[in-house]
Parts: sequence; C-alpha cells; structure tokens
Amino acid sequence: MLMYDGISAGSATVTLKPGWTMIAIPSSANMSNIGTLWKIDELNLAEAVSAGTIGGSIYWWNGATYDFWPIGTNPQVQPWKGYWIVNQSTSDHILKMQ
Repeated sequence: MLMYDGISAGSATVTLKPGWTMIAIPSSANMSNIGTLWKIDELNLAEAVSAGTIGGSIYWWNGATYDFWPIGTNPQVQPWKGYWIVNQSTSDHILKMQ
C-alpha cells in the first residue's frame, strides 16, 4: 500500500502484482480524471481494462459495504481512503498515479 502523510507527492508508481492491490493516492487533495491521467504500463486505465490487464472498477469500503467506480466513468479518488484495484494477468504491471 502506498501512503503519504498529507504531502502532495505529485506522482507515484506502484507495482501491481497479480491479484488485488490496495492503493492510496499521493496527494492531500481529491484527484479527478484518473481514467486518463493514471497509466498502467503507459496505457490509460480504460485501455488497460480493454487489454484485460486490470478489472473494470476501483473499489473501496464505504463504512458498510464495498462500493466501486467503473473506470470508464473517470472516477475521482480522495485522500485518506484505501482503494482496491485488481491485476487480472499473471505478471506484474506498473501503475503510475499523477
């Protein structure tokens, strides 16, 4: 899990191992347009979904149940929340959050 203590890091990279990875955003403010700004192996998230690299949604715990945003809706993520993303392949991939 990648976490920062309220300091804007600008961008960060995370290795997505096969299966689920929990991530937190590298910013103290909400991040929007992540569907196009975040990259997995240089593909935007929608392209990575189409390629079968990752699942089609980002998940988080809302206090009662798991909730999700479909990646195609260009979700906004918030600081201090943990988000789950699934690597559907059998090899590692690099997620660059910016």
